[in-house]
Amino acid sequence: MAVVELRDKDVIAAFCRRRPGVHAYSLGDLDDFFWPHTRWWAWTRDGEVEQLALLYDEPDPPVLLAIADPPEASMRELLAELEGALPDELYTHVTPSCLSAVAGRRSLVGEA
Repeated sequence: MAVVELRDKDVIAAFCRRRPGVHAYSLGDLDDFFWPHTRWWAWTRDGEVEQLALLYDEPDPPVLLAIADPPEASMRELLAELEGALPDELYTHVTPSCLSAVAGRRSLVGEA
């Protein structure tokens, strides 16, 4: 498995549309207005997106959206791999069982 940074809206949208009710905010952030303020990372297996994390850097603090698809363990792995790429302070929307993967030294604001 590998972590990749995605910039292909079609790949991101295809993943999000598998569970549109869960990933509605992420789908909205694909809009051209929001797109320049987003970074997207995926946990992939055999070239297929298994998990997706979005960092929206426009607000202060930045917002991390990381709502896990089953299996949740792979989202924890993705977030652990992103440790060095994420800012010190975050507003989080993260699956509760995955929150510890980003907490570490960070100041977290928000809810799981």
